[in-house]
Amino acid sequence: MKFKYGFTEVFCGGRSLITAVLFTENFTYHKASCHFLLEVAKKSKSGSKSTVKGRASDLTRYLNVISKTDSSGHFFPSDYREITESQMNTYLMDLVNNGLQDVSITRHISTLSEFYCFAYKHGYIDEPKEFSYSVRTLSAKLQLADRATSTILSQYIQEEDFNNILAHIPTKDMFKRSRNEMALKMGYFLGVRTHELVKYGNFDIENLKKQFPNDKVGFYEEAFIKITGKGYKRRSVPISMELKKDLFRFLYGDLSKYVGKNLFEKKKGTPMTSASYATKLFRSSVDEYLSKNITPAELRSSYNRWVFHSLRHTCATNFVTYCEDMDMGRYDPMLSLPQWMGHEDDNTTKLYICAEALLFKRLEVIKKLDRMSI
Repeated sequence: MKFKYGFTEVFCGGRSLITAVLFTENFTYHKASCHFLLEVAKKSKSGSKSTVKGRASDLTRYLNVISKTDSSGHFFPSDYREITESQMNTYLMDLVNNGLQDVSITRHISTLSEFYCFAYKHGYIDEPKEFSYSVRTLSAKLQLADRATSTILSQYIQEEDFNNILAHIPTKDMFKRSRNEMALKMGYFLGVRTHELVKYGNFDIENLKKQFPNDKVGFYEEAFIKITGKGYKRRSVPISMELKKDLFRFLYGDLSKYVGKNLFEKKKGTPMTSASYATKLFRSSVDEYLSKNITPAELRSSYNRWVFHSLRHTCATNFVTYCEDMDMGRYDPMLSLPQWMGHEDDNTTKLYICAEALLFKRLEVIKKLDRMSI
């Protein structure tokens, strides 16, 4: 028995309505669904059938799944009135496994919830069905892991690969090479966006000297660098000792004679202004590396996929590791990452925590994320 749906025009309450009907191949109508869809049509805007179509589509799919009669291990009852909590969640989880987007699954849940409430109210079922629809939790967990893998880990650059890119900056000028290396390191170690390198006065020499005075005693202490980002929001980011040493070369060492007012200058006293500076630098360095080295096809594909913003993804993931390893968990990544990276949404932070846990197989962290989802 296979259901399909179609539209029909009815007159109700002095007005014309477009509603949907569910029927089988031999034109047997599903009474409860047809009645439910008529009520949906009554409540929808005049002349609009998008809501009715969505509900009809969801119910048709649902009834066809629970009414299967093949021998492929199907265990649903053919009658919608006999469905159990476990079977409902199995059906919804099947939608997840078939690649339905979260918004579509949420609509399915809404449709089924409304339908079963309607069916009880109008006597189509003898007792109310109060399903938990807990697949929403399972879906969120699955999507978190999937998104962390596809969005974050696909952009993660191992240190060896970053050093390969760093070593192939296409210039022979000593100062330009040092300046360009610094730009790429700002992305990799600080998570700086490309436009943040040249805007907001982030790398004004005088400001940097105030943040990092030439103090040999305090040089090896933990330090933070202030960055202004999107929406002029200020954040403090921990600076690694390696990056701090490079920075001091520009502020007080042998490279200080080449810079004027800004760390990133075309020539002394003339600042970089193009927001695409780092983007083009990264791509030209990658292309230079690939042109001079034999690289396996899969790794070559990764190099071609990476962009300057991949450095920011990598930095955020590495900051999670820093939080996990620093003084036995001195920093909580859920609190620290938003401050260091400028995240406005907790879910963004969770993505990086999940990605880092998958990368280093931190099972306890994954379990903790599961509990947070619940």
